[in-house]
Amino acid sequence: MNSNVIKKTQRAINQLLSRFGIKIVRATYYKRRKNNLDSGGGYIEFVGPSGIGKSTLFKNFSRMTNLPYLYRQNFDAKDYADKFDSVLQWHLLAQKFSDLNSRELEEHKKLKLIHYFVKVAMDDAVVNSILSDNLLMFDEGLFHNFSKQINELPDDQFKELTRDRAFIFLEARDPKTVVQRRRKRFKETGVIVTHHVGLDDLEMEKGVANSQVQFATLKRRLTAVDVTHCTVFAEDSIEYNCSILAAFEKQLLAEMALGATKHG
Repeated sequence: MNSNVIKKTQRAINQLLSRFGIKIVRATYYKRRKNNLDSGGGYIEFVGPSGIGKSTLFKNFSRMTNLPYLYRQNFDAKDYADKFDSVLQWHLLAQKFSDLNSRELEEHKKLKLIHYFVKVAMDDAVVNSILSDNLLMFDEGLFHNFSKQINELPDDQFKELTRDRAFIFLEARDPKTVVQRRRKRFKETGVIVTHHVGLDDLEMEKGVANSQVQFATLKRRLTAVDVTHCTVFAEDSIEYNCSILAAFEKQLLAEMALGATKHG
């Protein structure tokens, strides 16, 4: 995307968000941070197709862990509106807005989505600039919602964005599993993601498959820059997946202890 298009997109986002009373603060530099996985802090994010069961697994694991995680519900990014560095998040948001604008969606759905994506970007900027001394775990966040745009980042920006992070990928061996869970959730609660409204099963299966391609690319890039991550599958039991996450948590703790020894 050339600079003129980016500037026009940023102006359009500002005009749109001003209607919601939201102001984005753009930093003019990258803030270099210590590696918090080496010093007792860090950010763990669940990644996977919408409706696959990230929140369910997250809730079950958060009840069994003994670590003092800070969760997304524990803070409001608006409290830090003038204090956080957000240059990469801003770039991703501009790209997301451009991609969303090219999709065949009703305008009111685009408005709902961009409002949500702004919150995700702001939360992420706060986590990495203000609350970086904490150990955090989110059931979804920037990498789940902006995987396509993140995969398009050059290597240096990708490495900067993944600093202090670890990831739990929840995948489906068969996209039908995710579609069935979405249908069940809608039947039981009436809840359906905005951009899934009106889609038939085949259309949703295709969407799940496409998102998992993006996540597979993301995992390859994470491996290349030595970012810790693990994968569990929706078809396996909650109990089994929680046992995998418990082992993953121990691995992260060992890495933190090793890092503290090296930097002590």
